Amino acid sequence: MFQYFITIFNNKVKEENATQNELVIRAFGAFAAPCRSFMKQQDVLFMLTVVMQKAEDKFFRSEQFAHFILH
Repeated sequence: MFQYFITIFNNKVKEENATQNELVIRAFGAFAAPCRSFMKQQDVLFMLTVVMQKAEDKFFRSEQFAHFILH
């Protein structure tokens, strides 16, 4: 059951819909607590890695980063 939702969240976070990504990241965060209780540490670490990769990607593509680099 948990793996199903992890797969869904993972696929959704890879999409480029900015509004949806924020919701999916929040859902991933809320979902992490029960996963931590019932799943392996590796699974929760995978979830964290997915979210961190997406956050890093969004940061490096942002105008703020471009402004920081150019000035």
